[in-house]
This record gives sequence, C-alpha cells and structure tokens, in this order.
Amino acid sequence: MKLGKTPGPDGLSAKYYKVLGNQLAPALCEVMNDILKDGKIPESWREAFITLIPKSDTDKLNIKNYRPISLLNNDYKIFADIMANRLKKHLTDLIHKDQAGFLPNRFLKDNVRHVINLIEYLEINNNVPAVLMFVDAEKAFDNVSWMFMIKCLEKAGIEGDFLKGIQAIYSTQSAKLVINNNLTNQFKIEKGTRQGCPLSPLLFIMVLEILANKIRTASEVRGIRIGLKEFKLKAYADDLILSLEEPRESIGKALEIMEEYGKLSGFKLNKLKTKMLTKNLKSDGKEELERKFGIKIAKKIKYLGI
Repeated sequence: MKLGKTPGPDGLSAKYYKVLGNQLAPALCEVMNDILKDGKIPESWREAFITLIPKSDTDKLNIKNYRPISLLNNDYKIFADIMANRLKKHLTDLIHKDQAGFLPNRFLKDNVRHVINLIEYLEINNNVPAVLMFVDAEKAFDNVSWMFMIKCLEKAGIEGDFLKGIQAIYSTQSAKLVINNNLTNQFKIEKGTRQGCPLSPLLFIMVLEILANKIRTASEVRGIRIGLKEFKLKAYADDLILSLEEPRESIGKALEIMEEYGKLSGFKLNKLKTKMLTKNLKSDGKEELERKFGIKIAKKIKYLGI
C-alpha cells in the first residue's frame, strides 16, 4: 500500500498496517477466511466516505464534471487487493486482448497505435467509407447492476468461496459524502462498483466484456476489413472505440446492442460526449449520420491527441 493516502471512515492509515503488520496479520487472516466461508463482511467495510474530484479543464459549477472517489478502510482494501490479484491471473484468459485496461502486459499505447494504423489505412484506401466512434458511457462505474455483475462472474465460472467474498461486498453498502470538510447523512448504495476499490476495475471490465463480445459477434456490425482480418473495437476500461465500415447500418446495430445491454447492466450511452471521426465520407453523408444517430462528428479526437 502507498503511504500518504487518505484513510477510510476508521481513520487507520496504510502506515498503521505496515508498522504493525506482524501483529495484525494473524487477526486479519482469520477475519478474511471467515468472510470467504460465511459470505459476510464486517459492518465497518460496508461504509465509505465519498469525496468529489473535479475533472480537469471542465466547468466546476456543473456537478456532472466531478468524479466520485470512495475512501475505504485499509483493512478492506487489503482484502480486496488480495482478491483482485487472484482474479487478475484468470482474467487474462477470459478478457479479449482488445481490452487494454488493468491487466498485466496490456497497454493503452497499443490501442492508440492500432487506431492510428486504421486511420493511415483509410487515408490510402480512400474508397472505403468508415467511422471511428469513441463511445462515452454515462457514469460507467457508478451504474453497474450488482445482479448483472454477479451473473457475469457465475457465467465466467467463478464460484464457491471466492464468489461468496465478492457477493459479501456487493450486497449492502452505504456512504457519506464529504462536502467542504463536512459529512452528509448516511445513504444506501445499491449499484455501481466503488472507485477506489482494487477489485472495482476488474469487475467492471468483466461486465463490459459482455457488450464487447456481443458487438464482435454481430454480423450486422461490420468492422474495418484489412485482408482476412476484421477490426471492430478496442477498449481501455470504459473507453470504447468502434471502427466501422458501412456506417449507417453498423452504427445503428451497435447502438441497438448497447441499448439492449444497458437494460440489463445499467450501461447508459452519453451521446453528448460520444464522438465520431469519419473517413472517406462526403459532407451530406456526415450530416445524415449526425442527424440520424444524434452523435456529433469531431474534427479532432482528444483521446488520441489528433
């Protein structure tokens, strides 16, 4: 654990556990094994203090431009970190290599290089009309359905004590907001993965993989074909990039899949922040896409710095 991080509601810092590690480890080990056996976590692990971090270069008066971070007790984070490290070993086989986030030996730079390669290919092959769609999910981590997430874990073959441990975390949660150094009244949380929990990003990419697989296997969603290979999507956590030929049909089907997926998972497309980069399309074709799907065509994509 890194030193100097803000502790959770109990106020016990990472340094406390590092200095007293030898004395605390046996008790922590017993507690954690009981959780896996009985599927119940201590009451102190159910609560979090949520602080809001403003996103850079945004209007600070708009509440949508703040990112919630959950301040969690460090004994809980030790447990979650152990669980995450064990889960990560298996996710490299379960999660497609299109997803570059949070797994060993996967890097954002590979996705960026891939997209630039596609753009260069479309520059040379200017008879291929195509769209790169940069999908933005509305409060992606905060809207995940717990029931859907547990079903994803079961479908992936995760069961027994390990599944009990995750179910114990995502059964009953509460939080208090930290606003101007004051705490609000406690309120219940019934969906979403905690931003600040080591398990959170891994659980999220498992949930998102259902959507990615559905798009990959949909014949109506046509990716950019180069030789015998077809390239449809890349992802870095919740940042999803679709690379599509035959834009009218492909975008329509992709949006339909996202809507159906959202009814079960809690996923919500943010059309205001979702952008398209078009290649080899005439002006009237671009206008038609904007009008039909309500997604803006961008001249520059900040995600790639181009």
